[in-house]
Amino acid sequence: MPCHICWQGFFLTMKRDIKKIVLTGGPCAGKTTALVRINEYLSNLGYKVFIVPEIPTMVTASGWSYLTDNAKNPQIGKFIDDAMDEIER
Repeated sequence: MPCHICWQGFFLTMKRDIKKIVLTGGPCAGKTTALVRINEYLSNLGYKVFIVPEIPTMVTASGWSYLTDNAKNPQIGKFIDDAMDEIER
């Protein structure tokens, strides 16, 4: 599965508002490689780049087994989306 990049009009404006780039894709799709390249490229252009880790990685790295324990719960996607919304504030 290829890595998809959502630019959300990043280069269409020079305003000081915050733009988001969302990387999606399956395992080994190149998301981490793309993230490194995008970060370097935009930083070299003078942009301040902030990288927000994905919730599943944060939860797993912390040793919290909530996601794996509740993987079959149909509300788990909403939990992840809500957590990302809070982090991005």
